[in-house]
Amino acid sequence: MAQSQSIFSPFARKLVILLWLSLSGWLIYGMFVQQYPAAYLVEWQLQLFDGYYYPKFTILMLVVGAMIVAFAVGLILDFVTRKGIFRPKPAE
Repeated sequence: MAQSQSIFSPFARKLVILLWLSLSGWLIYGMFVQQYPAAYLVEWQLQLFDGYYYPKFTILMLVVGAMIVAFAVGLILDFVTRKGIFRPKPAE
């Protein structure tokens, strides 16, 4: 039976999903109460789009940003623990 090809180890995969969901929730909450970092993103949009603000664009950028952070944390965890794609190759 073939092993599934995954970038992350099983623990790191669970951590990435949990971190991404929790960060996304916190960032979307921050958008509604206008706190950092969503408030800065809204201000940037107001300057960039001549006074207009697009909530869907803001949510998209926050969720993608959270995904990038979670992905990086998972890769760093696997690099430090030498698991996932950083697992040493067996000697042939």
